Amino acid sequence: TSFLVVLLDGHGVEGHLMADYARRAIPKRLVEKLNSGKCCEHDQWIQQQLNETFLEINEEAPPTYALRGGCTASVSLRIGSKLFVANTGDSQTIVGQFDDFDNVNITFSTRPDKPYLPDERARIEIMGG
Repeated sequence: TSFLVVLLDGHGVEGHLMADYARRAIPKRLVEKLNSGKCCEHDQWIQQQLNETFLEINEEAPPTYALRGGCTASVSLRIGSKLFVANTGDSQTIVGQFDDFDNVNITFSTRPDKPYLPDERARIEIMGG
């Protein structure tokens, strides 16, 4: 079974509008990419499509939304038996398994992009922040 889960968190004055834009745009763009004929050849290719989707949607967002708000995202995509995750901003995806005693064992987590991290700080400063 395949599925896509997209969790969004708008922030700022127009954050809700940016989140709504991303809600519509991310699944549509990702499906277009995955149906391009190269789908599922390599895991790295699928991960690249997730990353490119974030970048493209960010670039294409209506400027009025982007100037007065933003949106973080956490995406989980299952294709067959494989799970792919990606996040942007300070959203984080955590994958875990329950054991027989209902304890959760975290098996993977993405890194939230926090402004105190050197590469994220550099990205923010390049963008004029």
